[in-house]
Amino acid sequence: MEILSVQLENFKSHRQSYFEFEAGTNAICGENGAGKTSILEAIAWTLFNYSDYSKEELIRKGCSQAQVVVKFISSLDGRTYQIQRCTKRGYELYDPQLKRKLDYTKVEDVTLWLRQHLGVGQNTELSKLFSETIGIPQGTLTTDFLRKPGDRKKIFDPILKVEEYKQAYTQGRDLENHAKLQVSQLEQAINHYELQLQNWDELQHESQQLILAIEADEVELETLTQQLAVLKQTRDEFAQLAKTIQSLESRLQTAKAQISSQLQANRIRQQSLEKAQESSQICTSTRPGYLAYQEAEAKFQQFTKLQSERQTLLQQRERYVQRLNQSEIDLQLLQDKVNRAQDYQAQLDRFQPLIERQETYELECIQQEKSLQEVQSAQRDKQRVEAELLQLQDKLTVLQEIIEKLRSLEAIVRQIPELEKQQNTVSEKLSRIAAAQQFKESLSELVKRSEQKRDRYLIKLQQTLQQLDSYPQLQAQVKNTLELADLSHAEMLESLQAILSDLHQQTSLQQLQQHLESLQGQLNTAYQCRTDFASLTAKLQDQKQLGTEIQERRSHLSKLTLQVTQEPEIVKQLEATRQQLAALKNPRAQAELLAQEIQQLANIQQKYSSAQQLKEKLLQEIQTLEEQLRTFDELDRQIEECNQIKTQHQPQYLDYLKHEEAAQHCPRLEAELQSAIAQLQDLENQHQALQVERDSLTASFDPQQQENLETEYHLKFQQQAQIQGSLAPKRSELARIQQQIEQYKILAQERDRAATRLEKCQQTLKFITDSRSFYNQASPRITKFYLEEISREADKLFRELLNRQNVALEWTEDYEIVVQEDGHRRGFKSLSGGEQMCAALAVRLALLRIIADIDIAFFDEPTTNMDLPRRRQLADALARLSGSGSQIQTFRQLFVISHDDTFENLSHFIHVRRDASVSVELD
Repeated sequence: MEILSVQLENFKSHRQSYFEFEAGTNAICGENGAGKTSILEAIAWTLFNYSDYSKEELIRKGCSQAQVVVKFISSLDGRTYQIQRCTKRGYELYDPQLKRKLDYTKVEDVTLWLRQHLGVGQNTELSKLFSETIGIPQGTLTTDFLRKPGDRKKIFDPILKVEEYKQAYTQGRDLENHAKLQVSQLEQAINHYELQLQNWDELQHESQQLILAIEADEVELETLTQQLAVLKQTRDEFAQLAKTIQSLESRLQTAKAQISSQLQANRIRQQSLEKAQESSQICTSTRPGYLAYQEAEAKFQQFTKLQSERQTLLQQRERYVQRLNQSEIDLQLLQDKVNRAQDYQAQLDRFQPLIERQETYELECIQQEKSLQEVQSAQRDKQRVEAELLQLQDKLTVLQEIIEKLRSLEAIVRQIPELEKQQNTVSEKLSRIAAAQQFKESLSELVKRSEQKRDRYLIKLQQTLQQLDSYPQLQAQVKNTLELADLSHAEMLESLQAILSDLHQQTSLQQLQQHLESLQGQLNTAYQCRTDFASLTAKLQDQKQLGTEIQERRSHLSKLTLQVTQEPEIVKQLEATRQQLAALKNPRAQAELLAQEIQQLANIQQKYSSAQQLKEKLLQEIQTLEEQLRTFDELDRQIEECNQIKTQHQPQYLDYLKHEEAAQHCPRLEAELQSAIAQLQDLENQHQALQVERDSLTASFDPQQQENLETEYHLKFQQQAQIQGSLAPKRSELARIQQQIEQYKILAQERDRAATRLEKCQQTLKFITDSRSFYNQASPRITKFYLEEISREADKLFRELLNRQNVALEWTEDYEIVVQEDGHRRGFKSLSGGEQMCAALAVRLALLRIIADIDIAFFDEPTTNMDLPRRRQLADALARLSGSGSQIQTFRQLFVISHDDTFENLSHFIHVRRDASVSVELD
C-alpha cells in the first residue's frame, strides 16, 4: 500500500493541516511541540484503530470534535481510496473514482475492509500490528528488549509466528484422539444396524397381502362410483329445472319494480322539460338588454385602461417636478462651496510655521518612547535573568548531591568481577540438574494437557473429516496415515512415562539455587550501580557548565540593573514633549483639510455645470408630459356615459344570466324524455315474455319423480361409504408397514454410509498423525531459521550504524540482544544509550525486512541518544531500505520523525510548523 496524504482538523495541536507523502522515505521534521508525532498518531488512529489517548485527548483545546482524512492506494486492487474518521461521526469511506461513499460505518466492518486493502491477514489485529511491528511509539523502541526473557517471548513469538506451529501440534493431539474415538464409534454403529434389520423379510410378505385386499375393495368402489355419477346427473337436472322456475319468478318481480320506477322517472323528466322551456322564453325577451349591457361594459374596460395611462403620466410629471426642485437646491449649495474655496488659500499660508514646530515635537516623542521601551524591555529581561539565576543555583545544588552519591558507588562497582566469577561457578554446578528438572516439568505438562484436551477437539476433528470428503486424492493418504496411528501413539506414551520415571529419581541442590539467586541479586544491583557510576563524568561536566552559566547571568544582571535606573528621567522628558505637542492642536491636520477643500474646486465647478444642464432637461420633460395629458380631457365624461347605460339595462342582463343555463338544457331534456318512453315500452315487453316462459316450464316439472330419484341416490351413497370405511384401516396398516420398510431401507443406507465413513476416518486418522509429526518438527526449525536470518541482517545493520567493524550482534533464542566486541560479550542492559538505540533499530529493521506482511513502516525519533555521524548513517540505511532500484529495497514507504535536520537530504522532506494550515515541503 501507499499513503498519499493526511488531513488533520482540530486534531491535538493541529488546527487545520494537510500533508502529502510520496513513495520511499518521508522525513517529518520540526521543532518540539510542532505536532510531528501527531501526524503518525492520526494515521494510526484512522488506518490501524490504534491510539494511546481517549477521544477527548485527541480533540484540540476549545474545539468540539477532531477529524482525520487519509488518502491511500490499496494493496488489494491498486485503486485510490479515502477514509475519514471523526470523534463524533465515526468512520466514512469514499471512492474518488466512483465518486460515492462506501457502505461501511461500523468499526468492525471498517476494520475488516481495511485488512483486505492493507494487504494483511483477516485475523490480524491492526492495533497490535502497528504498536509492536510497524509503528513503535516514541521513546519505546528499546523497551521490549529490556524486559525479562519470559516477557520478551510473549512479545516476539507472535511477531515471528512460530507459536502457530506449536499450537497446531498441541491442538492436533486432541484431534488425533477424536479420530480414534470416531473410528470405534462407527464400528459399533455398523453392528447395531445389523441387529435392527432382522425382521425386514417378514414385513415385506405382510405388505403384499394387504395390497391384494385393498385392490378388490377398490374395484367394487369404482362400480358404485359410476352408478352414483349417473344418478347425480339426473338429480342435478331436476334441481336445475326447479332453480330455473324460481329464477323466472324472481325476474318477473324485478321487471314489475323496474316498470314502476321508470314511470315515476318519466313524470319527473316531464316537469324539468316544462321549466326549461319557460326559461328559454324569458331569455328570448331579455336578450336585447343583455347585449346592450355587454357592449357598455366592454367600452368601460377600454376607458379604464386609458384612465390608468393618464394616472401614470401624472405620476411621471410629479416626479420630474420634485427632481427640478431638488436640482435648484443643489445649484445653490454648489455656488456656496465655490465661494468658500476661494477664501481657503489665504488661510493655508498661515499654518506653515506651526506645522514645522509640530514635526519637531513628534520626532522628539518617537525617540523618547523608543528609549522608554528599551528600558522597559531591560526591566523584563532583568526579571527573567533573576529567575533563571535562581533555577541554575537550585540545579547546581541538586547536581552536587547527585555527584556525591555517584562517588559513593565506586566500591560496589569494583566487586563485579568477583561476583561474576562466583556466579559462573554455581551455574555450572546447577546446569545439569536445572535442565533435567525443566525437561521433567515440560513432559509432565505435555502428558497432562494431552489427557485434558482430548474431548474438546472431538468436534474439531468431525469438522475436518467432513471437509476431507470432497478431496478423493487426499483420502488415500489419510487412510495410510491412520493405519499407523494406534501403534505410534502407544509407543510415544510408553516412552514419555519411562522418561518421567527416570527424571523423578533425580534430585536438586536447593542450597546452590538459593546461593545463585543471591549472587544474581547482588550482580543486578552492582550492574545498576556501574551504569549509574558511568554517568559521573557527564555530571561533573554539567557541574562546570552550570557554574559558567551562573557567572554569565550575574554579569548580565548588573548591566540590566544600571539601564533600568534611567526610566524616571525618560518618562519626565516624554511627558513635557507631549504637552507642547498638544498645545499646537494639530495644525497639520487643519492644513490638510483646507488643501482638500481647495483641490475640490474644479470638481465643484464641474458638478455646478452638470446640475444646470439637468435643470433644463427636466423642464423639457415636464412640458412634454403636459401636452400628452391634454388628450385625456374627455375621458371622465365618456366613463360616466357608460355607467348610465349599464344601470339602464342591468335588470334585463341579470334576468338573462339567471335563466340562461336552464334554457340551454331544454334540447337535452327533450331527448332524454323520448329515450325514457322507449325504455318503458321495452320493459313491458320483457315482462310479458318472462310470464310465457315460466308457465311453460311449470307444466313439465314432476315433484314425485324427483323424490324417488333422491331415495335411490342415498342408498347407493351409503354402500359406497361402507366400502370406503373398510379401506381406511387397511390402507393405514399398509402405510405403517411400508413406513417401517422404508425405515429399514434408511437403516441399510446408513449402515452402508457408516462403512464408507469408517474407511475415510481410518485414512484421516493416519493423515492427522503424520501432520502432527510434521508440525512438531517444523516449530524449532522455523524459529531457528528466523533467528539466524534476523540476526545476520541485524548484525550488518548494527555495524553500519556504529561504523565499527570489530563488533557483532546476535539475537538469541530467548530474544536477548548480545553484542560482542574484541572477544567480550555484553548484554543489552550493559550497552550505552546510543548503542542500545542502534542495536534495537538494527533488530527492528531486520524484523521488518524478513517477516513484514506490509510494505510500510513508521519511526518516531529513532536517532535519540545518537551522535551526528550515527544519525547520518541511520538516515542512509533507511533511504536504502525504501529506495527504488536498490538491491536491499524492501519497503514501498517509510515515515521518519526527527526534531533535527538529520533526514533533510531524503527524497521527501516535510517541515512541520506550529499551527500550520498546510505544510508540504519537497526537497
